[in-house]
Amino acid sequence: MQLRTETKPTVKSVSDSGSADWSRIPPQGHAVQYYRSDEELLRLLTRYVGSALVSGDVAVVIGTRAHRTALDRRLAARGFDVTIARGEGRYISLDAQATLDRFVSDTGEIDGLRAHTVISELLDRASGVVAADGGPARVFAFGEMVALLVAQRRADAAIALEEVWNTLATIYAFTLACGYPMSVFTARHAASFVRICGQHTHVFHASDRDRAEAADCAT
Repeated sequence: MQLRTETKPTVKSVSDSGSADWSRIPPQGHAVQYYRSDEELLRLLTRYVGSALVSGDVAVVIGTRAHRTALDRRLAARGFDVTIARGEGRYISLDAQATLDRFVSDTGEIDGLRAHTVISELLDRASGVVAADGGPARVFAFGEMVALLVAQRRADAAIALEEVWNTLATIYAFTLACGYPMSVFTARHAASFVRICGQHTHVFHASDRDRAEAADCAT
């Protein structure tokens, strides 16, 4: 059964990677980062996750194996003991494809209700962590499941999953950043690209050349 929703955020901010700052994503914000190189993504992701851990909050990463491994190395190089953070429940790192496999139907579509359940369980776990002041810790999430779907030529499924996240943002308190490599988009993805932008409150583009497309997303 498909879960569809009319929940759709209003794009509030559009910028290129030279001015990208994920700290500008507010609570309940849902940002998308388009990028041209892994180095570009990992630089931003390391800062995002590291800031959450320094603050005693929770970082949730649903990424590719390569990106999660590189992220762990970068965090360790900056003095973070990711093993301790994992043990405290403040750093949750999951494989994007394995997580997708839990709610993709036999026909290759997103089972919206199952996706809602799987991600809700994850957010329940993250939201249960106590901050240093005794209150609930903030949850900062990053995901690449949608990028995998676009790479598999299933842009509609990616948009359906973005909609599930937007529905969950009306239930849970979390900040979300999604990452899409520009390499997964071709000319025939133009309409899907604009629709994906429209599912986010903040759009961070890979370069100045993308500003024209960013303006289209904001209108």
